[in-house]
Amino acid sequence: MKRAYILVAILCLAVNTATAYGTSTTVTGWVSDMKCGVAHAKSGGEDCVKRCASNGLALVTDGDSKVWKIDNEDMIKGTEGKHVKVTGTMNLEKGTFHIVKVSPLDNISNKAKS
Repeated sequence: MKRAYILVAILCLAVNTATAYGTSTTVTGWVSDMKCGVAHAKSGGEDCVKRCASNGLALVTDGDSKVWKIDNEDMIKGTEGKHVKVTGTMNLEKGTFHIVKVSPLDNISNKAKS
């Protein structure tokens, strides 16, 4: 019985660690900045996001509109204010997203999701 409790404790620790640091995931969302966040997570927000980029860039995910600070902004430069598909790792504890791949979504899919 004691072994079962130890096994459950180890399993819970492993799940918590994986949840905190995340695994590679692909999501769609809008590239915004940390100051404006969700306010400019739509078509037409490009100019403001570019002006406010010094506050740090963020990804606002489609569906839940969660704002994730991008911890490697060099990967997303040039897509400020754009609707994108990104692959990377989310850190739930820090609220950050480490991007390894980014693809702009075309205007047709932007209109369909707006």
